[in-house]
Amino acid sequence: MLWIGSGAMLIPLALLLWLQYQWLQDLERASIIARQETLENYLGVIAKEVKYEYVTTAQNVLTLPAGILEPEYRHRISKFLRKRATEPSIKRVFMVNFLVPNRESLQYFDPDSQDMFVPEWNDEAFPELATVQMAIAPWRVLRKKGGPVDDVAFIVEERDKDHRMVLKPMVGEDSRIVGLVGMILDEDYFRTEVLPVVLAGALPELRERENLQVSVRDGHGQWVVGRPIADLPPEHAPEPIHRHLAFVFRDWEVFLDGPSSTPQDWAKTNFAFNLSLTAMLSILVVGGLGLLLRATSREMHLSEMKNDFVSNVSHELRTPLASIRVFGELMRLGKIRDVEKVRQYGHYIEAESRRLTQLINNILDFSCIESGGKAYLFESVDLAEILHEMLDTWRIRLEHQGFVLHFEEPPNFPTVQADRDAVGQALFNLIDNAIKYSCDSKHIEVRLVCLGQEAVIEVADQGIGISRSEQQHIFDRFHRVGSGLAHDVKGSGLGLALVQHIASAHGGRVTVASQLGQGSTFAFHLPLKPDAAKADVELQPIGAEGV
Repeated sequence: MLWIGSGAMLIPLALLLWLQYQWLQDLERASIIARQETLENYLGVIAKEVKYEYVTTAQNVLTLPAGILEPEYRHRISKFLRKRATEPSIKRVFMVNFLVPNRESLQYFDPDSQDMFVPEWNDEAFPELATVQMAIAPWRVLRKKGGPVDDVAFIVEERDKDHRMVLKPMVGEDSRIVGLVGMILDEDYFRTEVLPVVLAGALPELRERENLQVSVRDGHGQWVVGRPIADLPPEHAPEPIHRHLAFVFRDWEVFLDGPSSTPQDWAKTNFAFNLSLTAMLSILVVGGLGLLLRATSREMHLSEMKNDFVSNVSHELRTPLASIRVFGELMRLGKIRDVEKVRQYGHYIEAESRRLTQLINNILDFSCIESGGKAYLFESVDLAEILHEMLDTWRIRLEHQGFVLHFEEPPNFPTVQADRDAVGQALFNLIDNAIKYSCDSKHIEVRLVCLGQEAVIEVADQGIGISRSEQQHIFDRFHRVGSGLAHDVKGSGLGLALVQHIASAHGGRVTVASQLGQGSTFAFHLPLKPDAAKADVELQPIGAEGV
């Protein structure tokens, strides 16, 4: 599979590298055109941003209804302009009303008095007055001729570079022009406020990636942004990329100066980038192949674990079934006539039945947990009572196998909120493990202690112990110790996984302290209610160090 995967990876990779070489040759021929278009598009973004800024302002300030010039509505002009003529990019707003005498037709809006007034020709405060009169002169002629006028959006008048203006003709219902409204632009504001914001916000990622330098030259030939760029470059240098602004300030030019590398170098850089990308993709392919092989190996290992599980569970089930069958057959054949012996055999059958039930519950509960359908019924339970019931289940088997089980019930132990059957199942599995791995040491100790706000059940044996490297895996499903005597012990590999799940579902935990050859101590922690810890319960250490 590895060789097939490698071949499936290397053949497309070699083809891709060959295509990369062909693309590099095409890229060298197209690099100049591509770079030219990229830079021109960038300049187009700047021009569009400036146009959008001033078109928006013009729409906000100059869009007035033509009917406002009628005598009965003229008093509303000032009210309309009060909300519109406060844009900082405007020096002055004026209006021309062709429905009144010529000497009164041109009026300025005064932002201080918030009203309209007729400017004086000899007033030095209105140096743009001559420029305004020249701009509206053609419209006066058109008004006198009386011909129809098409609705015009905005007209930019920039013959006088010191007084640039935007006009909006006002057309009446009879398609004749009735007036004009205009605004005079503030060039200083454009230079210091609008232009820097537009340049900073126009595709900053492209500018930084391409290392572009932006320069701007105004209508008087002065460089207002960036460094000067020669109009006539040397023959070996490319012509600088530039364009004029749109809508307003149309005699202003924006220039771009890129890095000094040649288009061929740029193409080689792109080739190196594409080659690096190809290498990364190759690594991903190899990594994916490795993950596939690892997943296949894990599936095979899981399949082996499940086969072992079936075998071990069959052995686990046969043992209590065989005992039940033997004792039942002896009683059926009437070979046991002593009443005490019959009672003892019945006790054997009952204990083995409980053990068999717990083994089956392990499998069923594991199935519920895997499907996410396991639910617990919480109630106030006495842990000491559960321990007595569970120890009674094991007592006959322990006595038969020569085990010594020590359990001392503490007085006045508080109750806990828990699922009675689930806690019993967890204790069953802990005691079952202690029996299996005790080997020649036949001593098991069960302790019930109160530690702070936790009730702790400890099951300690003096058996073979668990190595530190194995301790982090013993709560995994189907896990069996890989070597040593522990591997020869039959088991389903589900017991400790169920114990950990039950503890987590109860808001508790399960811990282990063990050393090879010195036994193991498993501690099952359950939280007490806040008011359940009693002062007369003796606090004892958990036992083995590290639990």
